[in-house]
Amino acid sequence: MELISEGDWALDISGLTSGLDFRSAVPARLVRRDPETQVVVTAEQAAGADWRSVPGLEKSLLGVQIGFLQSSDHRDTILIADKSAPDRARQVGMLRELQRIGAAQPD
Repeated sequence: MELISEGDWALDISGLTSGLDFRSAVPARLVRRDPETQVVVTAEQAAGADWRSVPGLEKSLLGVQIGFLQSSDHRDTILIADKSAPDRARQVGMLRELQRIGAAQPD
């Protein structure tokens, strides 16, 4: 069965400015997102990578969302840095570090 006949994505969340994470019945690989502020974390990455080593992440809302992924049956989640938050740069830095250590998908 072909669910998507045209295009590379099924859902566009690239304009979301906050939300901290996004889980959907649509696989993250089919979600169009803003690579600067939105990264994909798979269940395997959440279970296997040492994401807790990222300074400040474990006690942040982004870290809480990774914890939710670990305790759920979801295949992946999209972590979203809050574009309007005063600590936006810190959140984006955490997302980049997750990618650097292999705890989030590279773009």
